[in-house]
Amino acid sequence: MAHPLVHKPQVESDLQDVEKVFVSPYPEGHKRRLLWGKYMSFLADVQYLVGAGYFHLIDGSFISKKDEPGDIDIALFIDHQVFDTNISALKQVAKSFEKYLDVVMIKAYPTGHKLYESFTKNDVR
Repeated sequence: MAHPLVHKPQVESDLQDVEKVFVSPYPEGHKRRLLWGKYMSFLADVQYLVGAGYFHLIDGSFISKKDEPGDIDIALFIDHQVFDTNISALKQVAKSFEKYLDVVMIKAYPTGHKLYESFTKNDVR
């Protein structure tokens, strides 16, 4: 059974590629540029809290041809060792961007960890 967060083909890319395809073609003042700016601020806040202990996936209408997406859907996978100690601050950061970003935070385990293949409802915030 496919995991609900991984139901579509995934394309590995970096932020510059995403910006080039889904932001740069649009004029200044466009909603996509506003959302992208908020996303970049959000990632800076996350990195301040957890360092390099995370990776993220972008999904939803922002990575489609929809002209005016409502927000950016993000799955934020956070290293299990920093997840619990930072979850309160991370929730506050996500809440401050909730008008622009729909964030799901998931506790991530390294390959070989006994919980690598599964996570519980308590791991998703």
